[in-house]
Amino acid sequence: ICCLSYNHEKFIKQAIESFWEQTYKNIEIIALDDGSKDNSFEILKNLKEKSPCNMEIFKQENSGKIPKNFNFVLKKAKGKYVTILSLDDYLAPDAIKSQVEIMERDNDIQFVISTRFISFNSREQKEEILNLDKSNNITPQNVLDEDFKNIHAYCLQGTVYRKSIIEAVDYFDEEMIADDLVIRHRTAKYLVENPKYKLGVLKTPTVYYRRHETNFSKNISAQLKSVAMFYQKYYPDKKNIYTLKNSYRTLFKQHNFKDAIKL
Repeated sequence: ICCLSYNHEKFIKQAIESFWEQTYKNIEIIALDDGSKDNSFEILKNLKEKSPCNMEIFKQENSGKIPKNFNFVLKKAKGKYVTILSLDDYLAPDAIKSQVEIMERDNDIQFVISTRFISFNSREQKEEILNLDKSNNITPQNVLDEDFKNIHAYCLQGTVYRKSIIEAVDYFDEEMIADDLVIRHRTAKYLVENPKYKLGVLKTPTVYYRRHETNFSKNISAQLKSVAMFYQKYYPDKKNIYTLKNSYRTLFKQHNFKDAIKL
């Protein structure tokens, strides 16, 4: 389980305990603190002392470079399978076991996606159902098409991949801002280009995604930049960039004209 922390002192204990409570027990935890200004790293150190499984922790000066930071922890991983998480989220108890069992039964399945997740905040939680959930035969091309149109085919957090496919696509693209979008694209495209390989599908939630004011998704201008960079690199000749158009509309709804133009 490869995870990142930045100012997550309120949430880290719940996340790490969700790893300890997995019904699949053969795990290691690799956590990187990206220069938190709160007590995140001290909490990680205390949890490492109590951890029932191998747990490695690292600290660095703040970089804000999420793809590079995930590459750091992924390259430390010694397991056959990897999953990634930000330490403000946490895993459902059967998340790892349910996905590993699917891949252990079929060596051609390279990763397992879930078409559902639980979103929550301090007041409520609810099950979110993604568009791919409507299909009974989800293909890698479906993932590419959904991400092109709506930028959210499935949650990267809590998805279990064979480490070999992450290596085959050369990890995260460190030139990009959009970490989840790009790794979903790279891995799905790899399967399209190598049709021997497949993806697995669950229609039960594997991750609890915390919605709060510091979520990257709340920063519309940064989201715009990340999505624009993605389209520029991976779809330079495509027309009708539906999601980018909608994002611009959102930007102008949330700011006065002067500030929106600047952003």
